[in-house]
Amino acid sequence: MAAKVFDFESIQSRLVTYLKEKELWDEILKYSDTHTLIDLQAFGEAELANYIEYCVRETKWDLALNPSSIYKGARFRGYTPQMKRSSRGYVFFSEDSSFTSPATKRVIIPKYTEVQTGGQLPFVTTEQRILEIGAVEVSAPVIQGTMISNTYEATGSGDFEYYSINDLDMEDSFFEVLVNEIPYTKITSIYGAAQSELVYEVRRESPTKTTFVFGNGRFGKKLLSGDIVRIVYLKSAGEEGNILNANIINKISSQLYDTSGEFIQMFVRNVDNTGLNISAKLDGGQEADDVDAIRSKALGSFVSGDRCITSADYETQLLRSAYVQKVSVWGAWEIMKELGLTTWDTLPTNENLVYISAISPSGIPLTNEQQEIITLELQDRKSPQAILRFVDPKVMGLHFAVRAFCLDKSVNLTDLISTIESNLQTRYSLSEMDFKENVYDSMWRAEISKTEGLTHHNSSITLVREKEFDNYDAFYADTPTVDYLAASPDCFVTPIKQDRGSIVIDFQYENDETWITCFTRRIDGQFDVSNDSLFNINMTLSSINYSNGNMALIFEPKNLLDPQTRLIKFKNMRVRYVCDNPDFLLTEKKQIFKYYSSEITASYME
Repeated sequence: MAAKVFDFESIQSRLVTYLKEKELWDEILKYSDTHTLIDLQAFGEAELANYIEYCVRETKWDLALNPSSIYKGARFRGYTPQMKRSSRGYVFFSEDSSFTSPATKRVIIPKYTEVQTGGQLPFVTTEQRILEIGAVEVSAPVIQGTMISNTYEATGSGDFEYYSINDLDMEDSFFEVLVNEIPYTKITSIYGAAQSELVYEVRRESPTKTTFVFGNGRFGKKLLSGDIVRIVYLKSAGEEGNILNANIINKISSQLYDTSGEFIQMFVRNVDNTGLNISAKLDGGQEADDVDAIRSKALGSFVSGDRCITSADYETQLLRSAYVQKVSVWGAWEIMKELGLTTWDTLPTNENLVYISAISPSGIPLTNEQQEIITLELQDRKSPQAILRFVDPKVMGLHFAVRAFCLDKSVNLTDLISTIESNLQTRYSLSEMDFKENVYDSMWRAEISKTEGLTHHNSSITLVREKEFDNYDAFYADTPTVDYLAASPDCFVTPIKQDRGSIVIDFQYENDETWITCFTRRIDGQFDVSNDSLFNINMTLSSINYSNGNMALIFEPKNLLDPQTRLIKFKNMRVRYVCDNPDFLLTEKKQIFKYYSSEITASYME
C-alpha cells in the first residue's frame, strides 16, 4: 500500500473522489460553492498535516531546524551551546611612555581596568596588578569585551528562580554572579548541588537568550525575597577581537591612581616578552555555535558523557575551548605502543600523566595563561589522579619545488602557478592538517596534478624547521678553552632516520631578513661549510641521532682569537632536509605538518 501524501492537491483529489462515490454528489462543478468548500477543507487538512510533520521533525536531533529545538536537544545531551568567546592575552602597564624608565610611584591597576586599541576595541583586566616603585612595567591578563552589569530583586516565591539576559554578543564563560554582593559559583547542573550551596546554572535557550537558574532549597540555596542579584558579563566581539600584532592596544580608558589616591597617567601596550613567556598576540576569539556546530559538539559530549577518560574524550573537550584549533592527547599506553614496550615496562611515574599538544586558532602554541584556563575547564571532568602535561607541538614545514609543464599554449602560466600555490597552501594549511597525519608521495603529487591546464610536473618536497633565538647570549656555550655556538632545534624524526638525503642549515642575522646558507650535510655524511660562514662544525661534539631525529650541532669560530666573532648575533636558524624518500611518516603524537613555502615554475611543452 502506497503511502498517502498530505499536500493540498492530494487531499483535494481524495475528497472529490470520495464525494463522487456518493449518489447525490456524482457531479461536482469545478467553480461551484461545493468545490470551494472542498478546497477550504483540503487547505485546512494540509496545513494541519504540515504542522504535525514540523512538530515530529523538530523532535528529531538530525532533522530539527528551529534553533529552540536544537538548543533544547543539546541540553538533553549534556552540552551547553557556545556563545561568542573573547580573545585573551597580556598587556604591559608603565608610568613611562617609552617603557624604559622605572616607576616613581606605586600604582594600582584594578580588576576590570579598561584598555583599548587604536580602533577603540575594548579589553578589561581580569586580575588586579600593582606597579611597584622602581619597576619599569607590570604585566596584566586581559580579556576582550565591555563589562555589562544587570541587577534584579529576588521574589523568593515559587521553586527555582530564573533570570534571563537577551544579548547576542554575550561572552560564553566570563560571568560574575553575586547575591547581596556575595559571589556564587557556576555549576553544570543545579540538580547536582547541595541544599545550602551558593551556586547557579547557566542555560542557553536560544542564540540570544541566556538564563541563570538559582536553587530551590533542596538543590542549591534558595533566594529570599528582597535578595539583590547582580549578574556581570562581557559583551564580546568574538573573532573580530583577535589581536595578532604588537602595540595594537595602546590606550587606557579607566583612570588609575597611586596608593596615595592621586591620579596618575599610565601607558599600556601589548608586546612579546620571551622571559615571561608572554606573546603580543591576544587570540581565542570565536563566534557563537551555529546549528551544525551544536549538533556535532553535542553528539561528542553525549558520547563522552561530558567526562575525560580516554584520549578521544580529552580531545572532544579540548576542541570546545576557544584557544584550541588542533589538539593531540596521549598517555602512558600510547607511549608504550610507540616504544614497543609491554605493560610491565611502564614506569609508575608515567601512569597518571596526560600529555596535551595543542595549537591555537592563530597557529601558535598555547600560552601559559591559556594552559591554566584549559586546566580549570577540565578540572571537573577528568580523574583526580590525572596530571595534565602540556607539550609544545612540533610543526614540520613543507616546502614544495614544482616544475609545471603545459601542452596547451592557451593556458596562462601566471594563473597556473598561482592556482598550484593556492591549492597547496589550502590543502596543507594547519586548518586542514591533523596531528600525526602523514604526507604521502602519491597524495601531494596528485594535489598538484589535478590543476586544470597542467599536463605534467616534476616536483620535490623539502622539510623545513625554524628555531628563533630568544636570548643571544645563551646561544653561546663557554668552555675553558674555546667559545662554541650550540644549536639543538629538535628537528625531524622519521624522515632523517633513514640516513638518506641532505641537510642544509641557514641563518638569519640580526636586523636582516635574508637567509644565509652556512652548512650543508651531503648524502655521504660530510659537511660543506660556505665561504662566508664564520663557523666550522665540530663533528667530535656534534651529533645527529637517526633513531629519534634529534640534531645537536656545535659550531666553533673559524678564528678563535677574534673577539668580534662573539659579537655576531643570530635571529633565526633554519634546517632544511632534502629527502630522497618522498613519503613523510611521523612517529610522535605532537608532530603536525603544515605548508611552509613553494617555488613554482611553469613552461610550455615543445
